[in-house]
This record gives sequence, C-alpha cells and structure tokens, in this order.
Amino acid sequence: MGMNHILHTSLASSRDTNALAIVFQREFNKVLEEIPTTEWTSTMVYSFLKKYMAESATRTLMGPRVTQLTPEFLELLWEFDRITASLVWGLPKWMNRSAYKARDDFHAAVARYLYPAVNTFDWNGPGAAADWEPVFGSRANREVVRWMKEDGFAPQTIAGAISVLFAFG
Repeated sequence: MGMNHILHTSLASSRDTNALAIVFQREFNKVLEEIPTTEWTSTMVYSFLKKYMAESATRTLMGPRVTQLTPEFLELLWEFDRITASLVWGLPKWMNRSAYKARDDFHAAVARYLYPAVNTFDWNGPGAAADWEPVFGSRANREVVRWMKEDGFAPQTIAGAISVLFAFG
C-alpha cells in the first residue's frame, strides 16, 4: 500500500468527501460567526478566501492543532506556495537562500505539529478509524502518517511528505 492508494481510498468515495465537507462547513461557519456584522464594511474577496477559507480547509485536512501551535501557519503556507517553483526549477540554495528558508520554516511548522501527534496518538483507539478527529484531522492525513510511520520513514520525511501533500492537495 502506498500514498496513492491511501489518498484514493480516503478521498475518492462520496462518503469520505461528504464527511470532510461537513467538517469544513463547521470550521468555516466558526470563522464567519467571528466576523462582526454590526456595521457595513468592504472586503477583498480573494484576501478573505485566502485567509479564512484556507484556514478552514487546513483545519479540516490537518486538524486544529497545526494552526494552534503555529498561529502564522497560513502565512508560511502561502509563502511556501509562492516559492515552490523556484525550489524545483530555480537556482541552488546558495543563490536562493530566501526560498529555502521559506521551505524550511513551513516544514518546521508541520514538524512542530506532527512529531508530538505521531508519538502520542492512540493508534488503536476510536480516533484511529474516524473520518475526522482533532489530532490529525482527516482520515487521509492520518492514514498517510500511519503508513509512513509503520514502514519506517524518518520523522523528517513524514513531515516533508505532509508539507507537500497538503500544501498542494
């Protein structure tokens, strides 16, 4: 079993996507309820979605702990998103230090959330089979971590895979 199989089985069925949609709606509704409605205001739609919808999606896919442990997680995510092409097709690290720093900062934020979760999660408890639970969020995230952990991947590799998977998922 590999990552493609896990993602296909945990994201392709309507049952699984419906479960995630319910969690996303709940998370997004929390965000909307915090916005003051006592007076008129203007907002940039793209900025609003980039912040609030992305936060709700992140909490849906990865659980709430990632943004609790690193409040600037979304800023790190968007910076990583901006520089990814330069990491793949760009200049070497010594000529492009800021891109590599953005990668390392985002990877560190994922690792800060992931390392304790991997070691303290009850892999035999009720959350291990749930569609969504607060430690790892979605079944897809949890199952990828479980597979990598059981197959002996290093913690840094697991954090890197989750960084890339959910930054571009």
